[in-house]
Amino acid sequence: MVRLVGLNRNTWLLLLSVKIQKVENRLVKSKNWYFYVLLCSDGSYYGGVTTDVDRRLNEHNASSRGAKYTRTRRPVRLVYWAKHESRSMAQKAECSFKKLQRKEKEELLWGQKL
Repeated sequence: MVRLVGLNRNTWLLLLSVKIQKVENRLVKSKNWYFYVLLCSDGSYYGGVTTDVDRRLNEHNASSRGAKYTRTRRPVRLVYWAKHESRSMAQKAECSFKKLQRKEKEELLWGQKL
């Protein structure tokens, strides 16, 4: 049992809500990030970063929230995704992927030398 020495009930509730908020913020910060690759209808690849791959794929295919690049190349198909612990790590994977030549991207995605 916790003794509330010198604290009234309202002060204790305020402290508790601050502590809960800190815990919730930590949970939000530990959210997984994903790097994903889409195959567009014209045969090109699009790489992106998100916290929810299914939602993002739906946005690319069916809403105005999809990337401008994919809006004119619908439908798009998810061909690769990788989980990362932080947004920064996912963005580094995206940047590395975008620097690859098309042939290297296909080797990575399809796992074979072409």
